[in-house]
Amino acid sequence: INTASLEGLPHQVYAMTVQGAKVYSGLYNGYIQVWHMDAYVNLPSGSRPEYHTLTGHTSSVYSIVVNDRQLISASHDKTVKIWDASTGECQRALAGHDLCFFREDLVQLTGVLAESIP
Repeated sequence: INTASLEGLPHQVYAMTVQGAKVYSGLYNGYIQVWHMDAYVNLPSGSRPEYHTLTGHTSSVYSIVVNDRQLISASHDKTVKIWDASTGECQRALAGHDLCFFREDLVQLTGVLAESIP
């Protein structure tokens, strides 16, 4: 069994989810780290996998839901952002709610949001 250590994050992790060979972590600073575990498979045990960062939230990311097409994130900045899962581009930002959405809320919204975005 090969193991990976997701170390060196600049801030605390508040949310985490896995989709396929990617691990998504929502950070205190509003960033989302996308770890590419498929690139890690042939590296020696103890090596650090590659990642890239999604920016756009201005406060802690508390919830992340992902499917084959989209990543949906909710932040303490009271926005829900919908990202293209393959490109990492923010497709839409939903603002103006008074609540902080948590994962269970986003799971319920995922079907509605997915239908509203081409």
